[in-house]
Amino acid sequence: MLQELSWQHGDRQYRVDLSKPMDLSIPLVAGADTVNCFYAPLLEMAPVRAGDFVGSVKAGGVVNYYQVQLNPHGNGTHTECVGHLAPEHFSLQDSLRRFHFMARLYTVYPTQMPDGDRVITREQLEDCLPDFGVEALVLRTMPNS
Repeated sequence: MLQELSWQHGDRQYRVDLSKPMDLSIPLVAGADTVNCFYAPLLEMAPVRAGDFVGSVKAGGVVNYYQVQLNPHGNGTHTECVGHLAPEHFSLQDSLRRFHFMARLYTVYPTQMPDGDRVITREQLEDCLPDFGVEALVLRTMPNS
């Protein structure tokens, strides 16, 4: 089984140990104690019910089988692209020709606006952009564990 990768990018050599990944995602959890933004309805999860069938082992069913209602942009970790701002439908998958990039992880505390909204400002983004050799930017907004 492949455990390690190495590659060269520009004049630098890189190596990654695939047995020690770093998960940057935030798990989807129903209710108010999870990530939720842009006034999206809270994530809802409920066992599927059909006649005598209940999709919950805890409720006496033979399997866990849940119906999930979520807003991909407002509940949990997501990817931004120009489709968030373009007037026409724009899919990230339809736009990319490759999917692996040299990226920089940048942690930012959104600025609270007078109306209570929290935004990432242009100035905050400009602080993280002049990093040569980087093809993508991964933004981690705080506070999150």
